[in-house]
Amino acid sequence: MKQAITYLRVSSKRQERSGLGIEAQRERVERFAREQAWEIAAEYVETGSGADDDRPELARALKQARSLRAPILVARLDRLSRDVAYIASLMRERVPFIVADLGPDVDPFMLHIYAAVAEKERALIGARTREALKVAKARGVKLGNPRLSDARAVAIAAARARREAAAQDILQAWGRYSFPSIAAFCRHINRRERGNVYSATTIWRVLRRS
Repeated sequence: MKQAITYLRVSSKRQERSGLGIEAQRERVERFAREQAWEIAAEYVETGSGADDDRPELARALKQARSLRAPILVARLDRLSRDVAYIASLMRERVPFIVADLGPDVDPFMLHIYAAVAEKERALIGARTREALKVAKARGVKLGNPRLSDARAVAIAAARARREAAAQDILQAWGRYSFPSIAAFCRHINRRERGNVYSATTIWRVLRRS
């Protein structure tokens, strides 16, 4: 039976003590190992941020994996890291990394692609959230208050700002061009945004309100 090393990571001591996240990862990698008829030779659990390159448990996992000539199995790619450069450095260790959520046949090149896409997506989400919070602050919403009601108000204001910005975008694009149908307009605006940003239902609702 083929052997594998499992690596689990949480971001904080509090998560480690509570088991939050670890049990879900363990269940996922153990189920994946059973599906592949692999034996789990060892499990390594790390507590630390995904941005931290100092990973003593990962270093131990790598050492044992090389000794056994076994892959390292993780539940999700972000349990290794959220940084493309760090993942690239791990690939140079010449130890196979298997991500349960991606399947057994994803090679190192594809892992780089998935990591790059995830990193870009996080950057875009961060930029949009900062812009929405800036709009909320300009409207007088107090930011940084730890009380739940204030945090909820900030989240609602940020979501509203994003919706209003999206509505203005849709209306400006609709008025600039002539389209035979909402579906055609939906295809146009999503090609422009390089992704499925707006659904036809969202566009229809915005146009009906206007």
